[in-house]
Amino acid sequence: MDVAQMMAHCHVILQMATGEWNPPYTLIGKLLGRFFRVSALNGQPQPHNTPTLPGFRILEARNFAEEKTRLVAILRTFQSGQVTKQPHAFFGHLTPEEWGVQQYGHVNHHLSQFGV
Repeated sequence: MDVAQMMAHCHVILQMATGEWNPPYTLIGKLLGRFFRVSALNGQPQPHNTPTLPGFRILEARNFAEEKTRLVAILRTFQSGQVTKQPHAFFGHLTPEEWGVQQYGHVNHHLSQFGV
């Protein structure tokens, strides 16, 4: 994954958090999500090479400037308090505070990968 693909990936996850995209609560999430939920919400850095659900993988080339603009815009939307009541595709139902912790950890994880 390059930087533009990482920003597109974070954008997709934030679309789920803001309710702009509502992927189904996955079977694997229903079975295992609650066990991983604690580690995702404890403020610890996300482990490297954590598996990604297929709908969140960005495989095609992306334009850096466009993805940066899209990511900043959706971060502002999320920061303004627009948070979904739909379940996370893996962790299930989250409170607005839990969405915030989870999204911070996820975006920070990927920005750290690229030295930001």
